[in-house]
Amino acid sequence: MKYIFTNHAKQRRPHHTPRTENELIEIMQQFNTQLNFSTLEDGKYKIARKGAAAILFKKSDVITVITIRGFKNQDDTKFDEAWHFRKITEEEDKQKAIRRKAREAKKKWMQKYPAVFKETSNNEYSVFFPDLSGCISSGKGFEEAITMAKKALSLHLSEMLNSGHSKPAVNLQKSKEIAKGNILLMIEPEKNSFVVRSEIFKLGQGEPEHKQQHYEYPEDRMFNLPRLTNYHVAYTRQELKRSQSSAMIK
Repeated sequence: MKYIFTNHAKQRRPHHTPRTENELIEIMQQFNTQLNFSTLEDGKYKIARKGAAAILFKKSDVITVITIRGFKNQDDTKFDEAWHFRKITEEEDKQKAIRRKAREAKKKWMQKYPAVFKETSNNEYSVFFPDLSGCISSGKGFEEAITMAKKALSLHLSEMLNSGHSKPAVNLQKSKEIAKGNILLMIEPEKNSFVVRSEIFKLGQGEPEHKQQHYEYPEDRMFNLPRLTNYHVAYTRQELKRSQSSAMIK
């Protein structure tokens, strides 16, 4: 059998012990002794156990190693009941590619946007994003207002992405003019609140088809916030229902 290693397989992750190509070939030869690659159908296979895994693609007498990690010594390649070896189906491969596209899209959308903070009363701050119509929040104290702004930004951007809208451009000059007399900060989305639905992606497309019109939240999904108390946040009704906080709107 001939073995080819992708750059991904060679580079490995920083916390894994580096392997030379000769060492990787030796590992694959040990697998071949136990699995007899020549008897397998063409296709993609996964060899895995806790802490170690390899993804292989077989075509004729060539094995392409897509990724291989977690193997520390020769004992790691000796099969026992803890090992799992199976062929990866086309549907699994497709879903993995879609999830990868979703991750790439999220990374692209994780961008800082200018936010205007305005002190109201009792050390409360309201916050809005001039470049994002309908993206507003508030907090009791400046630090909490920043935290709430990050969450609101994440939810707003993820809603736009999942609804098929183009990523909004940043107009810093416009924000500076709007923010005169108030506080202007560049806010980064909160990763944990930014959820991308992978089903919006299709194989062969970089991103879903985008709607070109300016995005705004529907009126029935937004709160008007003349006054907020306790720990509060001003995004959608659905997200507020899920919230664990004791938000109250009067």
